[in-house]
Amino acid sequence: MKVNIWDKNFKPGFRKQAEEMVKLINFETCEVPILDEAIYTMELIKEIYKV
Repeated sequence: MKVNIWDKNFKPGFRKQAEEMVKLINFETCEVPILDEAIYTMELIKEIYKV
C-alpha cells in the first residue's frame, strides 16, 4: 500500500477524514460512517479490549 505524503506530515488518515467531512457539509457523496456504524465499531473495540 502506498503511503500518502499527507500521512507522513499529519496524523495518518486525518487529511482524508477532513476531505470527507467537507464533502458531507457540501451534500456530496462521502465515506463518513453513519452513527450506527460508528457505534458498532466502538462496541467491537470495547469487546476486543474488554474495557
